[in-house]
Amino acid sequence: MSQYLAEDGENRENFLFLMNMFEMLAIGLNGGIYDKKMVMDAFGEELRGIYGIAEPLIRHVRGKDKGRAFVHIESLASKIKNQT
Repeated sequence: MSQYLAEDGENRENFLFLMNMFEMLAIGLNGGIYDKKMVMDAFGEELRGIYGIAEPLIRHVRGKDKGRAFVHIESLASKIKNQT
């Protein structure tokens, strides 16, 4: 699966775009900018599914950069998982 991100191309760009969008939503929710119910109604199921698929890729990005990539989306996904 890490080969998916190793490629310089459309797959990598699409993944990073999508994850950055969800990271922005998670930051906005944590900061009180976005309404939680609205975001969950609009993106809750997608977030559950995407995070489940993307988790290994996130670990790959973190290992490569030794950073905390996508920590806000991870936190939000954990909260959503605990609600169901």
